[in-house]
Amino acid sequence: MTKLFSKFIRKAIPPFIGGIIILIVGLTLVPTAVTGVFSTTGNLTVNAISGSVTFVVLLLCMVLQYCLKNSGLLHMCSVIIALVVGTLVAVTMGGADFSSVSNAAWFALPQPFHFGLPQFNLSACLLMVVVYLFVMLDTTGTWFTVKAITGADLNDRRIDRGTGYSSNAGLIAITKVASRRAMIAGGTILVVLGFCPKLMAIITSLPTPVINGVFAMVAMTLIANGIKMVKDTVLDDRATLILGVAVMCGASTMILPDDVVSAAPQFVQFFLSSGIAVGGTAAILLQLLLPKTVSLTGTAPKAASASTAASASSVSNKERVQQVVNA
Repeated sequence: MTKLFSKFIRKAIPPFIGGIIILIVGLTLVPTAVTGVFSTTGNLTVNAISGSVTFVVLLLCMVLQYCLKNSGLLHMCSVIIALVVGTLVAVTMGGADFSSVSNAAWFALPQPFHFGLPQFNLSACLLMVVVYLFVMLDTTGTWFTVKAITGADLNDRRIDRGTGYSSNAGLIAITKVASRRAMIAGGTILVVLGFCPKLMAIITSLPTPVINGVFAMVAMTLIANGIKMVKDTVLDDRATLILGVAVMCGASTMILPDDVVSAAPQFVQFFLSSGIAVGGTAAILLQLLLPKTVSLTGTAPKAASASTAASASSVSNKERVQQVVNA
């Protein structure tokens, strides 16, 4: 089954389609980030300034990463620096509340069934199966993004075992940290934090506009990496049609009237509320249904372009040889 899955992924979601999906993910996350900065409960001015300062500090760190030769430490700490500076600005302006930290205990055991006993509803289970398919689109695009960022080989074994979340790809692009050891260490820290309510209270007390300031940068990074993956494909009429239709379908969910969505069945409501699901589904269907473009000579456009490049290189080499002979 896993080999069939990897074969399906390679056929239905090649890097070009994966790039489109990541591009749509980034575009659909922008409203969430911007709304989280400017529409959060509290003083609008404080929220706007703290969120904008966080974004600008993180952007400045990324600019310095390109200017400095040895910027490994800055890569790793850029997100933390932005969070700290943004939080300090929010505290100075009265836009942060850490009162819950003093009331939280240093150590506590997790409470089993904190949210009640588990309940199994057949309709909910079926809905989650469909939801999982939508999440798989996001995850598949994340694989190709991580591959493009790290340069690691995306073989069938990794596709069969892979999982991920789109924001992680954005953070990898910002921090340049993609080591599995770092991920394992982060997971271990989260487990430890589960036993320390005071540390958890500090994290949950971080101002929402500050967090969304970082989230906006993650969305921007996803958009940039999606475009980078798309441009590596020969954009013939077929590719541009897939790109245009998929992005239009994904972006249209952000402006779809609530009355239209609420009038649809529950499954359709969830589908229409996810730009990733709508745009990704459109991209995959067009990828599978549209015939591949073939040139007049019967060769694929990419092969033709490669042949043209080779010919140009050959001509250039001949010119160099002629210049040497003439000299």
